[in-house]
Amino acid sequence: MQFVLIFGSIISIIGILGIYALKIAYQYQYLRLKNGLKQNDLFEAWSISLKKEADKKRRNEAVMLFPLFFPIVLDDKKQEMNDIKRTIKKLHIFIYLFVIVIMLIGVYSNKAFPNGILG
Repeated sequence: MQFVLIFGSIISIIGILGIYALKIAYQYQYLRLKNGLKQNDLFEAWSISLKKEADKKRRNEAVMLFPLFFPIVLDDKKQEMNDIKRTIKKLHIFIYLFVIVIMLIGVYSNKAFPNGILG
């Protein structure tokens, strides 16, 4: 049982990191559309060899574009931009669910193993 709790916690943390990386990739695509550029590969944002300084700046801006605990308003004129915002909203929900799973595992392990999960 302790293995399942530790494994579930690790998988949840990796899931949060993976979904957050996907969220940043979608935010980068949103910024490209907002600046009048075409959509490229989804994971272009994570390419280490971005040649243009503007692309690097756009990637850094994409990290902070839509904060996790703030609402996203679907008010863009382009349907593609609203679709990206909807996807980001869904990714936020998955991140919240993984956080809830981690909290539930923590509460359960505290009640089931009062001396610690590794003890």
